[in-house]
Amino acid sequence: MTGDSDKRKIKAPMENKDYPGKILHGNYSHALKTHVKENISRLIAFEKTLTPVIPYLSAWQEQENAMWYEFAGQRFSDLMGCPIPDLADVFKNRIVERRVYDYQDDNHHQIQPRRLRQPELTGSRKGLRKQGEKKGQVEAIYKVQLADGDIAWLKDQATVTAFKQDRIHVSSGCLTLVTKEMEAEEALRKAQQMLREKARALNLAKKIQEENAARLSGAIKQVEAARKEAEKANKAKSEFLAVISHEIRNPMNGIVGTCDLIMADDLSRQQTEYLEIIRSSAFSLLGLINDILDFSKIEAGKLEFQEVLFNVRDVVEDVSDIFLEMITRKNLELIVDIDPDVPEQVMADPMRLRQILINLISNALKFTRHGEIIIRVEPIRCENAVIELGFRVTDTGIGIAPEHFDHLFESFTQINDAKTREYGGTGLGLAICRQIVEMMNGTIGVDSQPGQGSTFYFNVPFKHEMQSRKDRTQTSAEFESYSALVAVENRSGRQALVHLLESWGFDVTACKTASQAVDLISASHHSALFHLVVMDMGVTDLEDPAVFKDVKSMVESVDLSIALTRMGKNDDVNRSRDLGFIRSMNKPVKQSILKNVVQNTFRNTHRTRPDPLPAEKNDATFSNTRILLVEDNAINRKIGSEMLRIAGVAVDTANNGLEAIEKVQKNDYAAVLIDIQMPHLDGIEASRIIRQQFSKTRLPIIAMSAHAKADNWKACLEAGINDYVLKPISRNVLFTALKKQIGPGHPFSVPESVFPCTQPPAPPETDTKNLPGLDIEDGLERLGGAAPVYAEILSDFCHTYTGFHQEMNALINRSDFKAAADLSHSLKGASGNVSAMALFESVKALEQACRQKNGQDAQSLLGQVREAYETVCRSAKQFCAQINAFKKEEKTDTSCLSTDVSVGEIKDLARSLMDSLDQCDPVVSETLVQKLAPLVHDTWKKEMTHLTAAVKNYQFEDAKKYMTRLMEKAGDWK
Repeated sequence: MTGDSDKRKIKAPMENKDYPGKILHGNYSHALKTHVKENISRLIAFEKTLTPVIPYLSAWQEQENAMWYEFAGQRFSDLMGCPIPDLADVFKNRIVERRVYDYQDDNHHQIQPRRLRQPELTGSRKGLRKQGEKKGQVEAIYKVQLADGDIAWLKDQATVTAFKQDRIHVSSGCLTLVTKEMEAEEALRKAQQMLREKARALNLAKKIQEENAARLSGAIKQVEAARKEAEKANKAKSEFLAVISHEIRNPMNGIVGTCDLIMADDLSRQQTEYLEIIRSSAFSLLGLINDILDFSKIEAGKLEFQEVLFNVRDVVEDVSDIFLEMITRKNLELIVDIDPDVPEQVMADPMRLRQILINLISNALKFTRHGEIIIRVEPIRCENAVIELGFRVTDTGIGIAPEHFDHLFESFTQINDAKTREYGGTGLGLAICRQIVEMMNGTIGVDSQPGQGSTFYFNVPFKHEMQSRKDRTQTSAEFESYSALVAVENRSGRQALVHLLESWGFDVTACKTASQAVDLISASHHSALFHLVVMDMGVTDLEDPAVFKDVKSMVESVDLSIALTRMGKNDDVNRSRDLGFIRSMNKPVKQSILKNVVQNTFRNTHRTRPDPLPAEKNDATFSNTRILLVEDNAINRKIGSEMLRIAGVAVDTANNGLEAIEKVQKNDYAAVLIDIQMPHLDGIEASRIIRQQFSKTRLPIIAMSAHAKADNWKACLEAGINDYVLKPISRNVLFTALKKQIGPGHPFSVPESVFPCTQPPAPPETDTKNLPGLDIEDGLERLGGAAPVYAEILSDFCHTYTGFHQEMNALINRSDFKAAADLSHSLKGASGNVSAMALFESVKALEQACRQKNGQDAQSLLGQVREAYETVCRSAKQFCAQINAFKKEEKTDTSCLSTDVSVGEIKDLARSLMDSLDQCDPVVSETLVQKLAPLVHDTWKKEMTHLTAAVKNYQFEDAKKYMTRLMEKAGDWK
């Protein structure tokens, strides 16, 4: 009854046939039916919303072990494609997989999914129900196959309520489509699986790699051991070859030298021929030995490269000089064509460049029997401070077939045919060239055809100074109004000369015979047009007497005529002299010599025809030139100043590098002579600073040092120093260096009044044999024969170094060897410059002992130095006495001094002296002091003596103090 009453009271909310359930129509408890009815009403209302979920209400009966839907909306039916009553069976059969997620709170909230496939689902329902009963809710994800075969993933979230009286469990929940999320999860899972598999494969590969690496390491060690053994054997071989080659070369040089000495004597024709055979064979053998020696050095890694500044033109022209004799003997033409854009100075190893050129020219000469050899140098590219130069050596020899090119630069390779084999050789020359060029970061190659000659070329990058273009522009502007005629028969030589003269600004006309030159210069429209004529004495039509006469007349009508002659051909020289040529030059023409001749003619004479000279004028004077002398030693300053003054040079002095830098910034100098070793700032550092402002061509710097050039030359080059002169200073060596760097007649004017007596008085007759320790003749030669000046310097020298021995002894006793070495160095330089050579050698040994910190040897040598010094001073005293006696006998030169002078004139003289002291000019100052001294009143003789001594010692600040006092009392003079 109860059941019936309940049934009557509760009406089903869904009376239509689509109601799939049975609880509302069955005999179940009121609580169950109420729960079901309320949930169905709620879910029906929920389904009508837009929320994208599928609501359902399912029931499970333990007794029947069956599940059915009390409610399933239309969305569920549409998704599964079946009527609502069939949904329970259809959905169950469509499930492919079910995943239940257990949230493990004890495991840091990690989710542990359990997957059940279709065959496992039936037996697992009981477990799922129990889990839902225990937790009151259940969550699962179903993988379902839809009616069209597609797969959908549904997330099921439901609340489970157990009705124990009815033994039924009711689930009220929603299904949500999570297909995309689960596909992403599946993809992630597969990716993770793939990564795990790849990780396992990678670990396996790593293990295999480690095993292979271990085996490879063992193999490498074996190979490295074998390589070291091979290198050791190869190095031993190369060193052996180098030693043997060197040992053979020494006697070979002796053979060659001895042959030259014997051949200088008068010999019979047969003896001369025999010696020539020996000499020629020795040269051939020497060449082979040199090749082997160089190749051995390269293989042994001992070929060294230096990096210095040098002139490319000088190197190329010097190399060409080596072959002039052989070129003349074979009656070949040698042309040197250096592009004007090639810089004057580049940085590299000139010896290696020279070696490459010698090899290539030697090859060209060997394989050329007639025709010409051309050496060309031209810029290839220029970037910042690096220029790539291309060198070409072209000949008209037998040529090379193209199939031999690939092996031509390999070691011990020669073209293996009878025609080339007869020329001999080691096959090492080109291999050495290739390796040197590559070590210089360059490339080398060849172009050739059999019977048509060869061109060997190589390109090498050089560091250089960006200076030459300005010089070329100035030169071009200087000669742009001049015209030149070139008569050279050889086409290549003619073109090279025309190109060079045009780059200097000349308007050039060229021809190849003497008769053509005569026609050009005698034509009315060319009358007096050519200022320069350059003619090769080898042109064939000069043999014609009529042409010879016409050429002679032509030569007389031009400003400058230059004859080109072949080395050793006296006929060419005689012919040029007979024709009246002003200059003659050996072929190939050296650009620097030709440029100097042209500049000296057209710059200084204003196109006035110079007198014919057999050779270039060698002028050793440097009038109108101002030079800065930087020297910390007073004696050396005095000697250097006097040497320069006698040659007509105006001299400023500086005591150290700091003073030198200040003076070059304030004054114009033709050159700087600078001592290397000085306090405060040495010569090298000072030169480096000066070079930042002045280029090497604008202000040449010549270093002076008692140390060998090899000790300092690299550092000098790096500092931008142009040249190097050894102490003691030789007058000829100094002036040669000056002429090389600035040339005579440098345009820096000096007032003529500064030098009232330019010629030194003739030296008196002195007894040099009784003056031990001094080389009087050498001392006088250094000072141009100025004996009074030499005597004065000797007196100052002895006075300056009076306390040398006591000071040295104290320094050695307290082991201050650096100061002792510096003090010894000062005395060494001064003694050499006063020509006290025995003392120089003694002090040199003392300095060496101090630098080696050998106190015992230094003490012993100090005694020897003392004896030598005392000997020098005794001789100096005798020499000074002879000079003083000579002065008393000599009449006063009234042209240099005047005693009839007014007070105003004296004051003017004093003011001029003060100005020269302000400018630190030792030459002008000393000249004015000498003129002023006789005019000073006896009351002020002491002040005048101090003034004179200060000027002599270049103590200009002290001299200015004394001069100020004298000027204040000028009214009391005389």
